[in-house]
Formats: sequence, structure tokens, C-alpha cells
Amino acid sequence: MYSLRNQRCLTRLHRFGSLRVSTRITPLVTPAAFTRIAKFGVKPLTTYCARINYSAYLASHDSTPRRYYASKSYPPHSVISMPALSPTMTMGNVGTWQKKIGDEIAPGDVLVEIETDKAQMDFECQDEGYLAKVLVETGTKDVKIGTSKPTTTDHQTTGRIFASPVARRLAHELGVSLNQVTGTGPKGRITKADVESLASAEPTEPEKPVTPIIEPTSPYTDIPLTNMRKVIAQRLTDSKVYVPHYYLTIEVNMDKVLQLRETLNNESDGKYKLSVNDFIIKSSASALMVVPEVNSAWHNDFIRQYHNADISVATATPSGLITPIVTNAQSKGLATISKQVKELAGRAREGKLLPQEYQGGSFTISNLGMFGVKSFTAIINPPQSCILAVGNTEQKLVPDSNAETNYRVVNTMHVTLSCDHRVVDGAVGSQWLKEWRSYIENPLRLLL
Repeated sequence: MYSLRNQRCLTRLHRFGSLRVSTRITPLVTPAAFTRIAKFGVKPLTTYCARINYSAYLASHDSTPRRYYASKSYPPHSVISMPALSPTMTMGNVGTWQKKIGDEIAPGDVLVEIETDKAQMDFECQDEGYLAKVLVETGTKDVKIGTSKPTTTDHQTTGRIFASPVARRLAHELGVSLNQVTGTGPKGRITKADVESLASAEPTEPEKPVTPIIEPTSPYTDIPLTNMRKVIAQRLTDSKVYVPHYYLTIEVNMDKVLQLRETLNNESDGKYKLSVNDFIIKSSASALMVVPEVNSAWHNDFIRQYHNADISVATATPSGLITPIVTNAQSKGLATISKQVKELAGRAREGKLLPQEYQGGSFTISNLGMFGVKSFTAIINPPQSCILAVGNTEQKLVPDSNAETNYRVVNTMHVTLSCDHRVVDGAVGSQWLKEWRSYIENPLRLLL
């Protein structure tokens, strides 16, 4: 005879790792067999029986039921909120998850791709454990920093039809599709009465086909804003509203630069290919060392003057404008600058720049000359104090008494310096342009 204590069921929960749970239900009323129901992760329930020695089982196991945690809760865990991957980031978009539910995670593993205000970045997890649940699915946009809202779904959106076994059997016998039955049971569950009600209803006449109405083509397309475009709009608006801009424009002779560029490229043996922009960057960095007041930034309570020329180069990408930085440009040669600009611009267009590669900088260059733009004025990139807008190079006739025709053809270029009057006075900006002209019109100085 088995005591009353043995005529009940024991429920045990066993942990595997930090996620998987095994539930064991043991009816002790049977002498030599028990039924075990196990659930691992998200796998279906499996049921199997095993023969054991019942007396040995009681002797080796405590008969007191234990519960390690509630069946509907998770083991000890932490929720990872939307990280701030850049100082200017206020919200982000969720890209592709690199881990699946149940996957083990080690420190340094890429968990998910995050679209910041500037680029698409990989978010690396710094803890070890397992991915228990994805709260924000791939493609979710505008998730605020520090939040992580779980997505909610009801049973009707999962594709599963909730119906009682009797209702399913009756629907099969009567040839009724459960998709056509409206459930009146708890939480919309389909009952036997629901199936009988639909089967006994008189057939209705089929609906007449409706001729589709072709709407006229819309005269416009609404393009959703990316986080990057939102940040660009906000920063440029703030700059134009709060920064007192003024503009200085000069025309420079580009003959010597073009000649030196051609000579160096011909002798490079394919190791490098210099552009006019490389000379502009080097000339700007050299002039900043002579007039450091322009190499400064406004910080409300003070003006920060930089010792190195970190040149931000405005680069167009499919998502918007970004400014990768050539650091310490004053100490780098033209070939090094050329190689670095090409490499940074390439990764910028792919959205693979690191935050430190586009945040900061002490001076910005925006060159639209390759698009045939003669001259323009650029908006300052705060907290920097100046930005140089570069136009295209064009030929121009100038008087020359030594020539047979009394004139000659020269290559000229217009540049405009936008200055923050809080930091750079007009005389200081003019002095910087004078130094910049001396380098660009005598480019051999850049090789010294």
C-alpha cells in the first residue's frame, strides 16, 4: 500500500544554463512508472515514460515540491536598452539581429545592428549569457535611448486558430473551414455551437465582383526621415539661427597646383593619385598653424583653441552629409592625406565609420567644385568656428603685357570662408585666407 503522501504529483523545475527549463511531473500513485513532460527553450512539448525503481526513487529524491521561479517568468536576467552609440544620438533604428533566441552570447559578440544618426553600427554585448527574448524586432524605427518596449501581439495575429477539439472534429466532418467561423468562447475560442451555427446557416448569394477603380498616380512621394537626416536638419537649423555667420570670398590662381599635381601623379608609379582637394586640405592645415584663432571652437563659456589641424571633409552619402576627419593633417604628406580621404569616404558611404572618425574636428572643408559649382556659402558645423566652401576651377583671361596678345589664360578658383563672428573677427578671417592663398598658389611650400 502506498501512503497518502505518495498519492499526489510532484512538480520539479530544472534549470539548464540560464534559460532552458525542464518541467517534470511525476504521478506517484503508479508503482513503477511515471510520465515526464519536458520543455526546452521554444521547442514543442515532448512526453515520454520511463521505468524506474519507485522505492529507490523516493529514497534518492526529496518528495517536497520545489519551484525555482514562476513558470511564466524568466530566470535572473537583464534587459538591454537602446544604447547611445554617439554623443548626438537620441534615438536609433533596429537593424538585423545577429543572435537568435536561445543563442549563447560571449563578451564581444555582435548582438544587433543599430542605425545611429550617422551610420549603421554593430552593437557588441559586454556580458555573457543567453538571448532570452527579442523585445524590439528588426526594422523598428525611432527607439529612444534607454528604452526597450516589448512588442505586444494577440492570438489572432499569430496565424493559429483557437478552437476546441470537438469543434475541430465537427468542422472536419461537416466540411466547414474554421477560418470562416467566428469564435464566441473565451478569448475568441471556437466552440461546437459556433461550428453548428455556421453549418446550419442558409447559403448566401456570392458577392458580385467589384470593378476596381484605378486611382490617378499621386503627384508626390513622401519619403520617411532617417535618424541621420533628422540630426542634420536640427544641427544645421541651430547653426544658422544661433551662429552669427559672415562670409569672405577670394579668387586664387591654380596654375602651379595643377602643374605640380600632374607631375607628382606621373611619377607615382600608381602608388597614389593626388586630387586638387588633397592640396586644399594640406593648405588649410598649414594656414591653421599660422593663424590658430581660426582653429578654434565656441563652447559658450570659453573658446577652445586646438593645437592640431583635424580637418573635417564634407562627404555625400545615400543617407545624407557626413564629415569624416583627417586628423593631424598639418603633419601628414599629400600622399597620406589622399589615401586617408579615399578610405574614409568609402567607409562613410557604406555607413561603417566609427564615431571617433566623424565626431569632433577643428575645421571643415566643403568642396562642390566637381559638380561644376562656381562658388557658394556653407553653413558652419558647430562648435567649429569656420568652414571653407570650394568652387570649381575654370579658365580666365587676364591682362599680360609680356604676351603677344597682351593677355594670357589662367586657371582660377573661388573659395568662401564662413566664420563665426563670436570667435573669428573679420581681420582674423582675412589673415587666414591670405596665408591659405600663399600655400595654394605656391604649393612647393607644402612639400617642405
